[in-house]
Amino acid sequence: YMLWNKPHRTADEKPFAMLTANDLFVEFSTNETVAWEKYRDKVIQISGTVEEIKKDASGNTDIVFTTDDILGKV
Repeated sequence: YMLWNKPHRTADEKPFAMLTANDLFVEFSTNETVAWEKYRDKVIQISGTVEEIKKDASGNTDIVFTTDDILGKV
């Protein structure tokens, strides 16, 4: 019920933070709890190299970014 009635975000909303995919990966790798609290429910703008763009069955789009860590993806 709460999620259904949650206010929608608009395309003109300003980002809370602008960072690279690698910077975001490093923050979460260093301290996931602190990073999660910092970025939860915030609009962030991520830049970097896109590895993959995929749509799921319900129409949601996932954009996967590469990082400097060979096993790390955002």
